[in-house]
Amino acid sequence: MEPVIAHLRVSTQRQQRSGLGIEAQRSTIQQFVANESLAISAEFVEFESGKGADALDRRPQLASALAAAKVAKCCVVHVEVEERALNNTLRGFSKLIVTVE
Repeated sequence: MEPVIAHLRVSTQRQQRSGLGIEAQRSTIQQFVANESLAISAEFVEFESGKGADALDRRPQLASALAAAKVAKCCVVHVEVEERALNNTLRGFSKLIVTVE
């Protein structure tokens, strides 16, 4: 099984309570990795907004996930949450493929 790093994030308490929170993201990622024959080698969880030019500076768990992926030479899997969706559901994933050479 190919290893991946899981990155989970919510930006608001509303998002956490809405059914789009960390547990829903974790479940979605676990289903995805099982279907794709992948294995989660590490998980990074963050409660921080992704907005602003300094977003990466304010998201140490994302920076740590990317650093771990670079060391492991693997991908970061992240659930893309679309709160603006009319039905407030998990829209899907991005198997966030960041070149980490």
